[in-house]
Amino acid sequence: MKFGGTSVESAEAIDRVAEIVQSRLACRPVVVVSAMGKTTNALLAIASTAAAGERDGAMSMLCVLADFHRRESAQLRDLDEPFEELVALVSEVARTPELTPSASDAFAS
Repeated sequence: MKFGGTSVESAEAIDRVAEIVQSRLACRPVVVVSAMGKTTNALLAIASTAAAGERDGAMSMLCVLADFHRRESAQLRDLDEPFEELVALVSEVARTPELTPSASDAFAS
C-alpha cells in the first residue's frame, strides 16, 4: 500500500490512511508513505534557494514548511528532530553553495 501527496496532505487525510491500513492488518500489508502534498516541491525549492546562496530565504521557506507539518501532525509525532536535520542541511548547501545529486536526494527523501 502506497500513500502520498493528497492522500497524506493533512492530519485528517493521515487519519483516513491509518484507518485504511488498520482495516487491512490481517493481510499484513507493507505500507509506503511519501511526503505530504506539495512537500517534495517545497523541499526542492528550498534546496535551490539555498544552492543560490540565499540562506535566509531558504530558512524562511523551511520555517513555513516546518510550521505546516507541525500543525498538521501535532497529534502524530514530534517533528523537531527531522526539521533540525533539515536546518543543518540547508545551512550546509547555502554555505557551499552547491546542490549535488546527493544533497538533492536528501531533500527529496
